[in-house]
Amino acid sequence: MEIIEQTNRTILFDEINPEKLDLLTLVGDVKGLESVDDDKVKEINGHLLVKSFDEFLDKFAPTVYSFFNAANQKVIYTLKKPEAIPADCIQEIVIDQNNDFLKMLLTMIQTKRSQGIENVDFKFDKILDMISPKKVMDDIRFVRKEIHYLYGEYEKLDEEDPLRLDIGDKLNVKFEEASKSYNNIMAMLPLAIEDSKQRLLAGSTGDGDSSEKFVAGLLTMGDEGELKIIERPTSESTAVAIAEDTTTNALIEVFKEDYENITDNPTDYVADLVVRTFCPLPVTNTTDIDVPKEVEKYNSYLEFYQETKGDFIKVVKPLIEKILGVFILTNINLKTKAWCLYADM
Repeated sequence: MEIIEQTNRTILFDEINPEKLDLLTLVGDVKGLESVDDDKVKEINGHLLVKSFDEFLDKFAPTVYSFFNAANQKVIYTLKKPEAIPADCIQEIVIDQNNDFLKMLLTMIQTKRSQGIENVDFKFDKILDMISPKKVMDDIRFVRKEIHYLYGEYEKLDEEDPLRLDIGDKLNVKFEEASKSYNNIMAMLPLAIEDSKQRLLAGSTGDGDSSEKFVAGLLTMGDEGELKIIERPTSESTAVAIAEDTTTNALIEVFKEDYENITDNPTDYVADLVVRTFCPLPVTNTTDIDVPKEVEKYNSYLEFYQETKGDFIKVVKPLIEKILGVFILTNINLKTKAWCLYADM
């Protein structure tokens, strides 16, 4: 037992990613072959043997492929890489722990497990509520809060302070996390939906009458004690808004530059959308908001987002079920170390 620490291995014969090498391909021709040599075993293990769930995701990279059909304005998803579609028209959606869908399911399982509940019941038709634009924006707000905090701490420190370099590294990680969606219109849709919603709230009274504009005001008392709400001067309110937070003002330029450097085809609208998302400032000039147009954009974005997410879930469901099975298997508490061999067949 001191020499052989572990003898148990689990073999899963299933297809995770058709683009990865499989066992039959690696073994090759077996005519007259009774066994494979050590080098071949080492090669097979290098491609197919994993010791953890993270290694499984990294080595097999479960992927969904998507492309757009301009004829019917639809997004198409598939688990097999299309061969007849130009490569630059195909987007690869890697299902790892950064994927909002898988992350949500793993969080649900881990939460239930911490509560001592063995079975986790959920319905795929209810999943849309859990990966809605609101949920995406909640995650973005958390990242935004971290960026603003770290940037403020970074600016307080002298350039020679070693802590400044450490905080700078953390900032770069957060900026990279925020910028992952810049070249992905589908990932930007939740931002656009929330942005239109907020602009509509600023451009209306909030009582359902979108024809009446909202004008920021101040509550005052007149010469004889009467209550008055007077319009706050636009120029003054704009200046106050910018001066209120120098960190936000500086970050606006950082995000603009980051977006322009990373994005293949930058546009003014998306640049402004990124800035308004990560560096929100009060809407001070509501006369510039075309309410009917914003309503049309909001409805269009939301309908497209919900429809495509629904189609995505239908396609990814069997792959997610396999991934969750591997997650459960690799997280079983055993007295001995469990190794798992996965082979695409």
